[in-house]
Amino acid sequence: MSNVVDRVLEKLSDAKKSGSGWSACCPAHEDSSPSLSINEGDDGRTLIHCHAGCTTEDVCAALGLKVADLMPPRKGTNGKQKKERFNIVATYDYRDENGEILMQAVRLDPKDFRQRQPKPGGGWNWSVKGVRVVPYNLPAIIKQRDRLVAVVEGEKDVSTCTKNGILATCNAGGAKKWTSEHATFLDGRDVVILEDNDGKGRKHARKVAVSLHGIAKSIKIISLPGLLEKGDITDWFTAGGTKEKLSCIVAESPEWEPSEAEKEAKQEEPLRGTMITNAETIFDDDGKPHHVPIHMNEIKTAVSDSTGDWPRRMHDALFVHDHHGVSFLIKSDALFGFLHGGVGGVEWHKGAAMVTKGELHADLRRAVTKYKAVENLPHFPPMAGHYYACKKITPGDGAALDALIDRFNPTTQIDRDLILAMFVTPFLGTAGGTRPAWVITSDDGRGSGKTKLAEMVSLVAGGALQVSHGEDITKLKERLLTPSSLTKRVVVLDNIKSLRFSWDDLEGLITAPIISGRQLYHGDFERPNMLVWLLTLNGASLSTDMAQRVISVQISRPTRSGDWEEETRAFIHDNHDAILADIAAFFQRDRFPLAKFTRWATWEREVIERLPEPGDAQATYMDRQAAADVEEEESAIIRDYFREQIERLRYDADIDRIHIPNNIVADWFRMATGERQKTTTAVSRTLNQMNLEGRLPNIIKNPSNSFGRGFIWIGDE
Repeated sequence: MSNVVDRVLEKLSDAKKSGSGWSACCPAHEDSSPSLSINEGDDGRTLIHCHAGCTTEDVCAALGLKVADLMPPRKGTNGKQKKERFNIVATYDYRDENGEILMQAVRLDPKDFRQRQPKPGGGWNWSVKGVRVVPYNLPAIIKQRDRLVAVVEGEKDVSTCTKNGILATCNAGGAKKWTSEHATFLDGRDVVILEDNDGKGRKHARKVAVSLHGIAKSIKIISLPGLLEKGDITDWFTAGGTKEKLSCIVAESPEWEPSEAEKEAKQEEPLRGTMITNAETIFDDDGKPHHVPIHMNEIKTAVSDSTGDWPRRMHDALFVHDHHGVSFLIKSDALFGFLHGGVGGVEWHKGAAMVTKGELHADLRRAVTKYKAVENLPHFPPMAGHYYACKKITPGDGAALDALIDRFNPTTQIDRDLILAMFVTPFLGTAGGTRPAWVITSDDGRGSGKTKLAEMVSLVAGGALQVSHGEDITKLKERLLTPSSLTKRVVVLDNIKSLRFSWDDLEGLITAPIISGRQLYHGDFERPNMLVWLLTLNGASLSTDMAQRVISVQISRPTRSGDWEEETRAFIHDNHDAILADIAAFFQRDRFPLAKFTRWATWEREVIERLPEPGDAQATYMDRQAAADVEEEESAIIRDYFREQIERLRYDADIDRIHIPNNIVADWFRMATGERQKTTTAVSRTLNQMNLEGRLPNIIKNPSNSFGRGFIWIGDE
């Protein structure tokens, strides 16, 4: 038996041998049956534990000892006693529901606090990595389920409350370290929070209250009267406070209710108070810290636990959703900025085998919860695999959406119905590439409101990306895949000036189920093609492929006030929720089946069949598609122009078979059609397609390269 244990046993007259240790009545409280255990640790320290809940500090004080007296003298390498670098003043045991020690908070002199956990074979590990989070004094809280619980800021204050007959608890680490995990242990309890009299204490009290909202039966925050700056409950009792006075203060205090901002803060509160770090800090026997690398998987688990399973990813781009909205974390700096703001404790170390910030960012991009897309607005029905950063919509009565559409001037009643269809199409919850593009046109030319209609549809759908005719497709895809565009659903191609509008790349984009390309600073990326294209032009003349991909809406020049645009934007802003509710109601309308379907069958079933006259609407846009298709006329124009040029060169266009080089073919095509922007390769592709479709039988691609690449003119005879 060590001298340290001897000193303790000498002060306990009723100490008896019990198993491998000793037992006695606890001197810190009235104890009729022995509740104090005394054991000797493998490292020579004395272990004392009151099963009634008294702290080690209280027991030592009752014995006339200090906690430091329980520790064995430290030896130097020469066998002589070595001077302590720090002196342990008090220890506070954090125990689980069964009374087993999980960790210990240690107060040092000079004043400092550290935490440690018991080693399986005895001794202490000066780290609490992996230790379960529980509130202090947990066994007593569980045992006395019907009593009110006081939450204070430190273990010393819990001891003060216990001595004065008050059931109390706290968290390890002091202010700002309370988490929702601590709160779960106070489910259904009446709780009073005794705040310290300083800014940090008041913030801590509100943080505790927010975490307990919806969990505790009742919550009160108590500001103790008469406290000096930085005073606490211990100071209040020292100055003459009593349990009876405190009971009166509690009884007269109103219950606490959170503000709207605090309710939002609770939703975003980290689930753990663990600091995110890539290294474990280990203290040697001299108190010197050392950093030991932590495995990547443990770091990722800590990130997920601390943030509530954030970040998540779209494809392999990380994103988070908080009170700022949806933010994409493209670079590691953005990830760590989020962690610093969301978790509040990030400590990163450099060194051999340490996980770097870039490595964590890259591995999270590979491993976290994945979504196909991120949506700021709803789809009807919701799309599987999409993350919706918006509230649930309750269907409306249709009044707001009708009032909005009444602000425009459609040429016919069917055009009004098609404008309704245009507003709801961005909210259609069907697969990518199943939404037609829209052409907004007018016989009245400029000033008819084509652009304004496109802008207002975009405004309801969360904004639009503006593109230009003939924009480089690679650059366009890069723009569509930027983080700021990923939540956009509308693309506007405004004021097209072309006698015949055709854009092969756009035709492919409209029907593609996935848009893939390069994302700036990121690499290969993709998004589901939920885009709706809005095109404005006068007198729609389209290629066959483009005509089949668009729904044409005609409007007339309106009579409007000078404030129409501002009033319409304000109406959308003020009634946006009601408009979304009416769009939700639209998708619950009964359907009137169509007799036939076009290439847009899915869209027609979900949208057109819900219009008042679906058959008339379909017939109208199909007639307009045919009228806008100028390719037959164009074929004749191209053929006649080629004939004129061949005869100008003194060939017989009826009987001769003539090779025409690609560069000359491209020049003649551009002159005939007015499409100056088409490259030689694009012209060759267009002419070859027209020949395969039987629209240009006189002009065929030369299968031989004997005279260079080109086409062959074949006369009719």
